Amino acid sequence: MAKKDWEEVISIFEKRQKGYIQRFLESTNIFCPNDTHTNIFSNSNDFSSVDLNKTSPAKWIPNYSKATLSNFLLENNLMPIRSGKGSFFFYKGDIFLNVANNNSQQIKIDKIKSIYSFLPLSLNVNFQKNENAYINKAVYLGIINNFVESDEILLHGQSGVIKLTEQLKFKTSQGSRYTNSGLQFEVDMVLETKNEILIFEAKKPIRKFTEEFSLLQLYYPLLYFKNTTNSKKKIRTIFFDILVENNKEKYKLIEITFKNDLFDNYRIDKNSIYIL
Repeated sequence: MAKKDWEEVISIFEKRQKGYIQRFLESTNIFCPNDTHTNIFSNSNDFSSVDLNKTSPAKWIPNYSKATLSNFLLENNLMPIRSGKGSFFFYKGDIFLNVANNNSQQIKIDKIKSIYSFLPLSLNVNFQKNENAYINKAVYLGIINNFVESDEILLHGQSGVIKLTEQLKFKTSQGSRYTNSGLQFEVDMVLETKNEILIFEAKKPIRKFTEEFSLLQLYYPLLYFKNTTNSKKKIRTIFFDILVENNKEKYKLIEITFKNDLFDNYRIDKNSIYIL
């Protein structure tokens, strides 16, 4: 549905002002709206579902895979970035990270020593576990400690749905801009040691590991926790992929660092697969 929505959105822009999107693509600006390409629907600093007369924006504005975007957006590397309640701005650049073909170090669980005294029974029975439960299981098995190279007890921090009352500064190597208050996103899990905060984005795909995910799912939580904690601790962002086949579990963990908090300047620091 989202792909069809974005095809319609581009046509709405074209009907409103012919050539508007193309002129932005040919410009040196990285974000739209901007001082040169102002919002053609309202005085707002981003575009909204109200501007476009679109309902249920939550179903199409959060773009978690390339399959949700139109061919026009993908061909022009033009990404809509959610920036508030039912609102977005355009960004010239990729927001997705391909995690399918990265070389992973395979680690067997029997090589790991857990610092926890037991695995909770509720995490070790055959039931439909969600991503949160799998991360907790990985904690008690010692997998998370092994991955982050820490022998400290991991404590749970704030997680779940977060709705902002302040702005976040979306920074790139070519420029920056602010989101709006009201931006909402979900944090799958936050764990803490004495000196570090660990942010997790988790997926549980079917049949094979996740091929790609939106970096925004780690980047927005990173900015939020940096702001709220005044950077008093080092913050690490980790993608956690869960694959279950024939009662065998495999966890892929990938640590991603946004250098200088720049969205387009990141590196993969560690990539491991744990086989249970």
